[in-house]
Amino acid sequence: TFAPCRAATERRAMARSAVYDHTLVTIFNAIKVCEQISQTPATPATVATPAPTVTQVDWIQFHGGNGGFHLDTNTKPKSYVGPIAVHEFEGRGLGLVATRKITAGDVLLIEDAFAMSSTCGALISQATAELARTCCNKFAVATPLEMSAFWCLHSQSDCQNPNWKEIGRRKTIFEEYLAHLHAGEIHNNSMQSRYVPKPCLEKQDKAVASIVSSNSRKTEHWNAWTLLLDESESLGGLWLAASLFNHSCLGNVVINYGSSKECGSTLVARAATTIETGEELLHTYVYPFDTVHERQKKLQHIYGFHCCCARCALEAPHALVASQLADRLESELQKFSAARGKGINGRNDMAKIVKMIRSVLASVDKAAEDLSAGLRRLWRSQFLWGDHGLAMAAQEAGLFQEAVDAFRNCVSLVAMVAPSSEYELKYRMMLTQSLSRWALSAPASNLPSADDLKEALKHAEEAHNRLYGGGGRHFVCRMKKRLEDVYAALRRLQS
Repeated sequence: TFAPCRAATERRAMARSAVYDHTLVTIFNAIKVCEQISQTPATPATVATPAPTVTQVDWIQFHGGNGGFHLDTNTKPKSYVGPIAVHEFEGRGLGLVATRKITAGDVLLIEDAFAMSSTCGALISQATAELARTCCNKFAVATPLEMSAFWCLHSQSDCQNPNWKEIGRRKTIFEEYLAHLHAGEIHNNSMQSRYVPKPCLEKQDKAVASIVSSNSRKTEHWNAWTLLLDESESLGGLWLAASLFNHSCLGNVVINYGSSKECGSTLVARAATTIETGEELLHTYVYPFDTVHERQKKLQHIYGFHCCCARCALEAPHALVASQLADRLESELQKFSAARGKGINGRNDMAKIVKMIRSVLASVDKAAEDLSAGLRRLWRSQFLWGDHGLAMAAQEAGLFQEAVDAFRNCVSLVAMVAPSSEYELKYRMMLTQSLSRWALSAPASNLPSADDLKEALKHAEEAHNRLYGGGGRHFVCRMKKRLEDVYAALRRLQS
């Protein structure tokens, strides 16, 4: 994981300035030292190992920036299909499974979109309508194999066409599609498939709209400075192979998209955790930290199904209580936002708000007392945003230890529900910066340890690598602004 870090420290001439270069060396050394002193050996689930046969990709360029380094490599990755296979699930249709044990961070799929919408940041209704039109336009140039895979996504709406209901035939077509995708032959018109006829003309628009509604997704781009999702550049898209990733509120697959102009329509799917041979590959379609009621409502409205995953089965009996507690917690967080918006930043005032947020979170814990310890943590993940608010309010009140503890709780919850996701990276970075803020703001008699900061930094780099690849060099390139405080904090703690 850290070989790229060591290589980057030797490229001093490539950095944009001597000051920036010195910062890089300090950050890299902190990660390396922490790796050496860590008392807990990294497990396969927390160390990203590149897929052994994936085509070499410059992930820094793919995700939209070179961080001041000169790069000559091609940014457009070739299509790739990793150790995955199409599988028929009784009563649920088709999905994807692992064909061997997979390590967190391994690339599972690289695929270009079949079609994209045209307006950045459009509402779902507009993006869906644009995408449906783009799909219809694509029919004129799509290969027979692409068309077969496209129509096979529409499996239940036309009772007069049995081809869409014959799951064995659909499975064979998608197996053929994955094989040609991996071979780079998906656009070869000479490749014939077991072609599935398109619907009659008067039903085609309806069929296309149904396919787009159920299988499309919006590209996501997270701002590395704000750590927030920037939807202003989002587009709707349809990726045929990626449509086979079924949903779970405890997903084991993370998906991201290219940020550069050349790669904006390219989807990359990676393993979020260690995945065993034969295990189903699942992606979370909705915000994972909503209450079970909110998640189910969104899934039903957007995708038309009711989720029956293990997490929903656990949380559903307590849905009413969860919604009531969420309302109480939201009310207290709004008080914090209003106080901060009015410039009320006195430590005593903020301490009172911290106390109220803490009280509601205690009620959340009490509501799950009848569950086992592991299930209580799963229940608690619905309220991760409450711990986030507690951490922010505690920082404003100067309660740095409580802020750090709250962010550590966020990290623990997100690593259980959405591992290797942008959410894990976000909260690991926020923990790192909370420790840095403590180190820069508190008196010398009350500082965090340098080892704690280095450990948090190391885990943030690992989370970034599992999600985006590119090693420590990519991490520093994307997070350079946010690492300025970390650099200053390390200097103070080590002085």
